[in-house]
Amino acid sequence: MSPDTIFKILWICGLCVLSGWIVGRRRGGKRVELHHIFFGLSVVSGVCAYGFFMAMNVPASAKVLVSMGAGALLILLSRSLSGRG
Repeated sequence: MSPDTIFKILWICGLCVLSGWIVGRRRGGKRVELHHIFFGLSVVSGVCAYGFFMAMNVPASAKVLVSMGAGALLILLSRSLSGRG
């Protein structure tokens, strides 16, 4: 599969997740505000940027190191935002 095809699949999957999340919030009786939509769009664009990086012609060791660093950063960020850190 070409990187272009993978990128298109990531966009479609991300938009499906975003729309499902918005519909789920509406069905649960919660309000969908503008910042929820922008949060979802930023998540989709982040996933697509990561997919684009993984499709680049970069050595595998660099991809692994960047992925580990990004994972550690997200873990620390979620820990501090949850109020446990």
